[in-house]
Amino acid sequence: MERMFRYFGLGSLRRALFLASSSGFTITEIKGSGARNLREEDGFYVRASVRVRLPRPIQECLMLRSRVLAAVVCAGVFGMPCMAQFYPNYNLVGSPQVPGLYYGDTYAVDLNNDGIPDLVVNEYATGDLQPYFAVFLAKGDGTFWGPAWYQYSAVPHGDTGPGPVPMAFGDFNGDGNIDIAMVTGDNAITVYLGKGDGTFVNPWHSWILGIPSDQYFGQGLIATADFNHDGKMDLAVVGYGPSSNVVYILPGEGNGLFSKDVPVLTVPGEGAAAYWGVQQLLVGDFDNDGNADLGVMASVGIGNGNSGSMTPHILYGNGNFGFQDTTPISSTSEVVYRVGDLNGDGKSDLYSMDVGGLNTYYGLSGRTFLHRTQASIWGGVFSEASMADFNDDGHNDLVAITRNYTSTFLVFYLATGTLGQFEYQVWNVPNAASVPVGASGTVALPVVGDFNHDGKPDWALLGHTTSGSTIAYTGVNETAGELWSNCDYPRAQRGINLCSPAVVSGPTVNFTATAHALEPLRNIQLWVDGKKLGEQSHTWEGNGWFGASIPFGPGTHYGTYFGTGISSTLVQENFTFTVPSGCSAPAQAGVHICWPTNGASINATSVVVDANATVTGTLARMEVWVDGVKKYTETSTTALSAAVMVSPGTHTYTVFAVNTSGQVWSAATRATAR
Repeated sequence: MERMFRYFGLGSLRRALFLASSSGFTITEIKGSGARNLREEDGFYVRASVRVRLPRPIQECLMLRSRVLAAVVCAGVFGMPCMAQFYPNYNLVGSPQVPGLYYGDTYAVDLNNDGIPDLVVNEYATGDLQPYFAVFLAKGDGTFWGPAWYQYSAVPHGDTGPGPVPMAFGDFNGDGNIDIAMVTGDNAITVYLGKGDGTFVNPWHSWILGIPSDQYFGQGLIATADFNHDGKMDLAVVGYGPSSNVVYILPGEGNGLFSKDVPVLTVPGEGAAAYWGVQQLLVGDFDNDGNADLGVMASVGIGNGNSGSMTPHILYGNGNFGFQDTTPISSTSEVVYRVGDLNGDGKSDLYSMDVGGLNTYYGLSGRTFLHRTQASIWGGVFSEASMADFNDDGHNDLVAITRNYTSTFLVFYLATGTLGQFEYQVWNVPNAASVPVGASGTVALPVVGDFNHDGKPDWALLGHTTSGSTIAYTGVNETAGELWSNCDYPRAQRGINLCSPAVVSGPTVNFTATAHALEPLRNIQLWVDGKKLGEQSHTWEGNGWFGASIPFGPGTHYGTYFGTGISSTLVQENFTFTVPSGCSAPAQAGVHICWPTNGASINATSVVVDANATVTGTLARMEVWVDGVKKYTETSTTALSAAVMVSPGTHTYTVFAVNTSGQVWSAATRATAR
């Protein structure tokens, strides 16, 4: 028996092959990224496919899929922290080159309400204190139209250019369209109100007059959420003073303007000096209480301007602009954090990476974090990471960019069933593209989204060509999946697409839905007949899906899907469905109870009893009794379908059939109502 496995790692493959052969594997073929690196050099990243002939004992116990073998070889032979995975496949497509664009930050967000993310790119404009940002609308096939340009009205205090201004995206005036907010002055906020077609009106400006005169909104840090549940998006910004930094919440007025400020945290800082004070603002719901929380990453520098240490402050919100400041994470060096629900439990998690490895911090309901770390097998600098389930195994994965002296790679961290443990997959960044290193030492961030509306998460990045132009590359996900393909995502930036139930033919009803939201989703909930029957956190960014099969009694039922965001903002879809009776009569005289079945668990206290009977002579009546108490009588037919009210708990349901001669037939079942 021969099998192929992939080897990703540092150092000499020759040593790895020695370990394989000494373990009983016969190497019959090697394919990889260069004989010199493969066979001789230590300290270089190696990527190879190796064909091995398995020793007979392993053949006998590993008559399994090749991905299982890959896990065994990785863990047993090479000692790598990896597990069995399906590797996603991508078709690389490029958009037309854009001359003269030197990009900064890239965001994926649906600006024209077609359900497909577009790209918004902050431009570095050398020597220009009023640079531009560019909007690339998605074509729907993974590529993008040429950009529309928008000029900044101003730049933050102390920003001498070149450099991009951070952006926050949300519906700031309540018209259902995505808007863009940014810091553009000493105490000014600028909002570009979206028209819903991918274009924007002239910017609106707000001046926050309550900010002390010795503070200014430096560095442009900004984040958004509905922190007080009034349906209006608020902003979080940072005021930089001579000896401290203050984090402010700016309550949204619902019309695109801001005027008030609520200080929520003060940390040491020295103006907007690098490596001092607040470096990042992140929003999430880290304890899953339905209130938006704030992550404030504050650093303390040392005399030569280098980074000293980072203190992540997690501010747990109370839903009314109040926050509990905690410092549950210790960090000895400055790193860049990202936020998302990695393990699908509805609580936001944090993750960061550098040359030392990947650190994951899983949010817990007790307002603490579970820390896991995985050592890196690469050197060089890393970008931040983006999150999605790229290989359709139900676990959210990560993708980042790293580079060494000669090459740039996309590194996929494919989640396993163990928290904090990932398997690696690597893609070469196209040779025509140069992904620059930023001032912070990181390379450009790959963004994720469903750029061709097939339900699968794709990735996109921008790179410079040798001619000085910029080109957008998209990795269109071509992995054959099952979870993704059950239901298309909505053709809108916000809403729920109900795929099932549609036509119900039996007592077991399939529920499938997908959702888009304007903020990161926490979960999708299913409610039927006034009771919550399910809550699932299959989410990434503002996307989510739900799938379940649940038995129901005959009759018409009323359901609602809710999509819940990190600030408990909702998208919802109401629906009805009817379960047919279809209960057959017994072949001989007697009673047949179709619902509830014996031992059934019913998520309702109004229970539909579905039964049929065969009687001799003429029917007099059918009766339903619950725990010895008569609840219903039917005199016209032996096909009985009746809703009876019960209290929560386990009950005995008895159905009697009586003919005009007084002869009685009966059947009973026990079921639990919740």
